[in-house]
Amino acid sequence: MPASAVRFVSGLDRLVARRAGCVYTTVLTRLWGGWSAAENRGLLLVDGVHPSARGYTLIAQALAPLIARAARSELRHPRCGPPATGGAGT
Repeated sequence: MPASAVRFVSGLDRLVARRAGCVYTTVLTRLWGGWSAAENRGLLLVDGVHPSARGYTLIAQALAPLIARAARSELRHPRCGPPATGGAGT
């Protein structure tokens, strides 16, 4: 995929995020060192945008410890009480 097309789509992503009040970040760039590096390492599909199976594996390996830590924290310090029981209509 031409770099100009990637920049165009990225610009649309940024616009949509801004209009929704969200922050746009290129988190994958931080994970694998930039678009061209990711392409050279086979981490992207031929469209140059979406991760390949190898890219998804790298993402999963990076996220797994963070998700596990968040889950352990939630188990130790739940932010919500137990589900409500009883009441009208039950």
